Parts: sequence; structure tokens; C-alpha cells
Amino acid sequence: MALHQQPPFFNPSVPFNIPIQGGLQDGMSITVCGRVWPNADTLEVNLQYGSDVILHFNPRYEGGSGFVVHNTNQKGVWGKEEREYKTPVPRGQAFALQILVTQESYKVTDTA
Repeated sequence: MALHQQPPFFNPSVPFNIPIQGGLQDGMSITVCGRVWPNADTLEVNLQYGSDVILHFNPRYEGGSGFVVHNTNQKGVWGKEEREYKTPVPRGQAFALQILVTQESYKVTDTA
């Protein structure tokens, strides 16, 4: 198995789209760092394969209380939306999301 070490990207334009070298592999860890604007309504982190969104991680700040939406979009059809009523990425704060890829799921944690 070849190990691909992708260099970090600093201050990319948003939206930021770039292929992951070697594709997603079981055990791979992806770290996304940034800052949520103080007046943001939402933040989106999507992992895509072609036009399919294989992981949609979407903290939302509607009505002052936060929640996170997890979903997928395959062939233009959204899957069953999952909501978690806790926001690991507060408005106005820096964040570092770590996405662990496994064969069964994606595990997202805030390491900031």
C-alpha cells in the first residue's frame, strides 16, 4: 500500500476544491482548519467523489442555537439527514476538524 502525504494548503480561496492524493483510504485522517465568521449562518465541509457528496458536514447557527447536519448526496439525491444538536464549531472561533476515514463511516472531531 502506497502512503500519500499531501502537503497542507494555507489560506485557500473558498470554496476550496482539490483532489486528495491517492483517494480516500481506510485509516486516513483529514484535517480542516479555519475560523467561522461571527455572523455566519452555516459552515460546510464536503468530501466529494466526482459529483457525489460522500460526506456533508454542516454546522448551522439558525435561531441562536446550533446543530450539525450530516448527509450524503448520490446522483443528485440527498440521503437521510442526520442532525446532532451540538455545535463543535462555535461562531467566531477558530476550529480544527479531524475527519477519520473508516470503511464503515467518517468520524469527525474538533481538535481545536
